[in-house]
Amino acid sequence: MMEAAFTKATQRRKFISMTDSSSSPPANIAEFNLIVGLIFAQLYEAFPVLLPLIDRDAIAKVMGVEPGMWAAHKLPSGRSFNWRTQFRGWSRKLHRCGW
Repeated sequence: MMEAAFTKATQRRKFISMTDSSSSPPANIAEFNLIVGLIFAQLYEAFPVLLPLIDRDAIAKVMGVEPGMWAAHKLPSGRSFNWRTQFRGWSRKLHRCGW
């Protein structure tokens, strides 16, 4: 089930990069939506069990990041995939929304 969610997310990521029109969200918003969707996919699959950790490697793989190269990898928005910095922000936003 998790693999199917990642496959769908990968297809969506490719679609977003191919549809670069004025109605498309900015790259950083598309990246945020994709990563949060992948986090929710992991939480959904594990429900009702509380996950101790999100599988960051699986998310990095979908985003095209080589293992161990998180800080050096640049996303389409030009931002680095620095997991520690990015994930803290994403998890705080989710936590504030009650997730």
